[in-house]
This record gives sequence, structure tokens and C-alpha cells, in this order.
Amino acid sequence: MYEKKSILLGPYIPVAANFLSKMTPDIRKNVFRCMLQLAVSSLEGKDIPEGALDSIQGQGISLSQLYESYAGILTLIQSFLRLPQGSVNSDHLKEDLKELKFPEECQTDLVSVLYGPKRLALDEGICQDSFYLKLEKLRWRVDITISSSVLSRVLEPSILFDMTLSNGEKKTFEMSISKFHQVRYSVASVLKEMGLMEKKKLFKTNV
Repeated sequence: MYEKKSILLGPYIPVAANFLSKMTPDIRKNVFRCMLQLAVSSLEGKDIPEGALDSIQGQGISLSQLYESYAGILTLIQSFLRLPQGSVNSDHLKEDLKELKFPEECQTDLVSVLYGPKRLALDEGICQDSFYLKLEKLRWRVDITISSSVLSRVLEPSILFDMTLSNGEKKTFEMSISKFHQVRYSVASVLKEMGLMEKKKLFKTNV
């Protein structure tokens, strides 16, 4: 799924960013800047008008190339913002972009965004995105109710879950066996879909 080495992107370059580096020499300057502006607005948390990206599609780039290039711009910016501040100066960034075959005009535009007045708003946006809670620990056990005031639940097995989130919050909930099988099936279906998506061209390594 990845290839090459980059100071900015780490030891492996995501395919979306690699695709962008190959496309930029053929992308018009104004098209690249439009995509960059939309990416910045999106990362700042601003509402993007429906069809905003499609509106620049007719300017010498196909719709699929447009989407993949836009994904590459987002990947580059997000990767940079997750680096410790000061770990990469503007000269090193330009050298890295040059190694990735970015034209000089595109290098300048990216550097002006990542080291300019927009940086603070971008940092705030990336911090908000990273505050989604993650599952730290999950424990479960099968419980069988021997007696209950609700007759329908007598000897009805259920599964108890103890869940610990990344903010330390703990949640406990109960699930019936039938509901558990529904969830298990849904998870298996999602994993299957993810496997099919990984076989698509966008997610494959470009040799």
C-alpha cells in the first residue's frame, strides 16, 4: 500500500500522496490552488459547498484524478500537522516536496499554507479531529439469569461487556445472544467490504 521514504510522510508514502506527486506536473496551477484552498477549509472545520470540488473538474483533469489528487493534498497536510512543531523547517519541507517531484509553484503554495497564518487554525482543526474516543480495553462474559421477575428472561443467556475508553471512561452494557450474533455479522460484513476496498486501484501500491 506504500512505497519510498519521505521526511514529511515517514518511511512509507501513502498511495494517495504518491499519486498526487505524479499528477502535479500536469495539474494547472489554479486547479492545484483551488484544491489546496478546499483542503484547508475542510481541515479548519468549515462547511464546504456541495459540488465545490466538482466545479473545477473541467479544467484539464478527470473527476477520478481530481478526487485522488485532493485526497493526496489532505494526506500531505494532515501528515505535516501531526509532526512535532519545529521538527521540519520550511527548507527541509521544500526539499522533501522536491524529492516527491512536486513543481516549485506547488511547493511554494504548500509551504505558505503550512508555515503561514493558517497554521494555527489548521492545528486546532487537527486537534479536534484527534479527540474521537478510542477503545482501550474490552472485557466480556456470558451471564445466565437463574431467576428473574420477568419470566421471559429465566435462564436466558446474555453477554455483559465492560468497556474502557481512551479518556478513562468506563461503560458497562448487556447484550442478548441474538443481538450479539447480529453485531458479529455486521462486523464481519464491514471487514469483508474493507478487504474488497483494499483491492481497488486507489489502495494498491504503484510500482
